[in-house]
Amino acid sequence: MTRVTAADAMDVAKDAKAGLESHEAICAERYARIFDTLGELKTLAKWAAGAVASMAIGLIAWLLVQVYSMQTARVAALEKPAAVRAP
Repeated sequence: MTRVTAADAMDVAKDAKAGLESHEAICAERYARIFDTLGELKTLAKWAAGAVASMAIGLIAWLLVQVYSMQTARVAALEKPAAVRAP
């Protein structure tokens, strides 16, 4: 059976600390990339929402013009004097 000395334990602890610090550095870089990507997605979502809102406003405006045009044509037809038939 081998005897573990304090120096061996310190070496193991130092190796573990170095591995943990390396792992933390890698994770910090990954988290930075994730947050950057989320920021880009958030910007894209805002742009898409604006585009959808603009299209909806345009569609509503187009529909209102169509309804107004139909009503104008109907009023014009109603205001047109009726043809009088000769007996």
